[in-house]
Amino acid sequence: MVDRIPRTEGRPKGGLERWLVQSLQGNRFDELPLYSPLRGGGQRPEQFARRLLASLKNPELDEWDEERLRDDGRAFRSWAETYPAVLAPVA
Repeated sequence: MVDRIPRTEGRPKGGLERWLVQSLQGNRFDELPLYSPLRGGGQRPEQFARRLLASLKNPELDEWDEERLRDDGRAFRSWAETYPAVLAPVA
């Protein structure tokens, strides 16, 4: 069994977290329509991204909750990148 590395504030950011930070800093969500995930009503994309990023930084997340958040984040990123004129993918 492989031990899990403890979550800390200084841990390396994964691709999803990096994309969220860069997109928020570049105001890339301003022109997008409301985002409507399956479990909720329409939200401003910037608001959803900020909540998602804050939740991913929570050191008390268990593995199941973290993976669920990452799934939500991947769905959000896929949705956002369907608007190429507004939101070009961040490398």
